[in-house]
Amino acid sequence: MTSLMESTASGQALDVAGALKRLAGNQKLYEKLLTKFLASYASTADDIQNLLDTGTLDEAERAAHTIKGLAGNLGASGLQAAAAALEPLCRPGADTTARSAALAAFRQQLAEALAGVKAYLDGLGAPEQPAASRPGGVPSETMRLFVTLMQEDDAKACSVYLDLKPAIAAAYPAIAAPLEKAVDNFDFKEALDLVNKVFPG
Repeated sequence: MTSLMESTASGQALDVAGALKRLAGNQKLYEKLLTKFLASYASTADDIQNLLDTGTLDEAERAAHTIKGLAGNLGASGLQAAAAALEPLCRPGADTTARSAALAAFRQQLAEALAGVKAYLDGLGAPEQPAASRPGGVPSETMRLFVTLMQEDDAKACSVYLDLKPAIAAAYPAIAAPLEKAVDNFDFKEALDLVNKVFPG
């Protein structure tokens, strides 16, 4: 079975670029889904455990099924796989030893996904710091040129981005992957939306 680390290009709990592709690049929808996931599903492993303990197997199966679909949309492929493995083991007659092992794996993947979601959302909401105080600070003048070229739909923005790419990856890791994808696709509107979240001026 593909591990969580193998299932994402960045080795992180979330495949942000893949999730945004499935959501047609809708960043706001993605953030909304992540926020809801963090607020509403943190206790799902305990909830499923309680449902199994009380014999409410159909609800336990439904909960695993719900997480499987949601995790797929979020790009949390490790959690998606763990939920898919747990779902059929919530049915009557399933091997209880296998069920316990699957629930333990699900619990671990859920914790990693929640941590990944929190880190991603915290990164988006982090206040802008002066370039000089950030590791690999992004040169302000070059960034402003990059923004101006994208606003003018000028393909030279791609060339400027190549100069900025290492600094952006270091200073703004939360947007690095989706920004690279947007620039590569000449989707300057999406790229501007991403840059404006962390570099408003």
